[in-house]
Amino acid sequence: MGDLKRSYEVPFAPLSSSQTKTYLNDLSDIFPKLREMDQRDLAGDILYMIILAKQTDAKIPANRLLWVVVNKVKPAWMDNGSISGGLSGNASYYFQKNDFATGAKLYEKAIEIREFDGAGQEYTGEMHMILGDAYFSLGRKSDAKREFETALKIENSFLASGLFDGLGDEGSKLTQSRILERLKKLE
Repeated sequence: MGDLKRSYEVPFAPLSSSQTKTYLNDLSDIFPKLREMDQRDLAGDILYMIILAKQTDAKIPANRLLWVVVNKVKPAWMDNGSISGGLSGNASYYFQKNDFATGAKLYEKAIEIREFDGAGQEYTGEMHMILGDAYFSLGRKSDAKREFETALKIENSFLASGLFDGLGDEGSKLTQSRILERLKKLE
């Protein structure tokens, strides 16, 4: 595979199916051996690459790599949004496939990372709502209710803060009404 740095860079030329599978399997073996700071720096890019690989016939090695990365990700890595975004994107893939349990696990991790130090929490209202939807689909009504209530609390706090002086209010009000509709379904 050449030197380690070159081995985990995303290739520019299209790969054949067998090359893609080999590449993903090699990344699964290499990633845990990297220094933690290198894992942190690469995790977001790899998570996005996995989303693309799942659109090919490389789903099995992509799924293996996904869980290698997910199991290494730590909330304390001070995510800039790429890791939580990559996790959310992979969760969306599973939601589209009606695999709500797997999607929910990935979304839980994305929220945990996003809310770890309090920074970015105001952006997780919709994430909690989506996680609540997944729990609802799984029949986990009490978990769904908890997530919807958390989402509503975040959106209410966001509106009360006046952070954007009305610029983000319409989006938050729309999210609030969608959350309230979901809570009514649980009554």
